[in-house]
Amino acid sequence: QTMRAKLKRLAHDTVDAITESLLSTAFQSSFWDGNADLAELAQTRFSQCFHILGLDVLLDSDCKPWLLEVNNNPSLSIDEVRPLAAQSRAETNQIFAEKLLRRPSSKWGQPCRCQSHPRPHSHHICPIDMAVKLPLVLGALTIVQACQARAEADPAEWAKGTIFEFLNGDAD
Repeated sequence: QTMRAKLKRLAHDTVDAITESLLSTAFQSSFWDGNADLAELAQTRFSQCFHILGLDVLLDSDCKPWLLEVNNNPSLSIDEVRPLAAQSRAETNQIFAEKLLRRPSSKWGQPCRCQSHPRPHSHHICPIDMAVKLPLVLGALTIVQACQARAEADPAEWAKGTIFEFLNGDAD
């Protein structure tokens, strides 16, 4: 079995495991702070909604994927943070002074003191995040556009041309 098939099975099993409890609570007014109108709207529009989940997976020595956690709000950021090599305050100040003289037009690779890291650092585009997250976001937006343009179409049609596959209850 290919890695793609193993991950697809894991994702399908995970969605199957949460679907019943989601459906049993999402349409109750108590879930919507007692608002029966919102609960009814959720039920009416449920098939027109989606949510991106992040599945953190660990591969064992036999390349079997194991689900570590499900993130309901995964980061879609494509950058990675790297601490600066400078060790002393003087070295760090010198790096920031050189940045001011250069006046870079992009943040990528430039020294930074934002809250992404406790020490001075730089931001770089992460090739893995680009390979994974960019097609995910583009695919999700393509599906939303297709749904708006062809709401009456089969939902499987909306995913054509994206990395997504419509799951109809059969992951094989």
